[in-house]
Amino acid sequence: MSKKAGIWIDRKKALVVDLSTTEPKLSELRSEIDPRHESSSDRNKGSFMGGQHIGQEKKLKERQEQQLKQYLQEVAAATSGFNELFICGPADTKDRLQRHLEDVGNASGRTVAVAAADSMTDNQIVALVKKHFAK
Repeated sequence: MSKKAGIWIDRKKALVVDLSTTEPKLSELRSEIDPRHESSSDRNKGSFMGGQHIGQEKKLKERQEQQLKQYLQEVAAATSGFNELFICGPADTKDRLQRHLEDVGNASGRTVAVAAADSMTDNQIVALVKKHFAK
């Protein structure tokens, strides 16, 4: 029997909807991505390394990128037992998750579909996932 799951994901959380049971089972994974943004007062701060200036913005972007990779690994691990995945959410995090699954070979042998979706309640996410797999 095919194990199906839907994932609604953004940079703050991922909601995994497990449809392999009679009642959908929801599990939430929180990200630890630093939400801070550079302010105009931070622009002149930074440090010098040799002859080059390393700004706080670059350090923050690199840290956020590493945190995003860790978050995507956690979501991939939580969904490794499913044969069919439906990934949805706003912005580009859903696409990054799909690429991550392909890069680590975690998408081979299973069906992965991606669609754009706005912010939704848990019940709306469950309904969207059920609708996708009802096709």
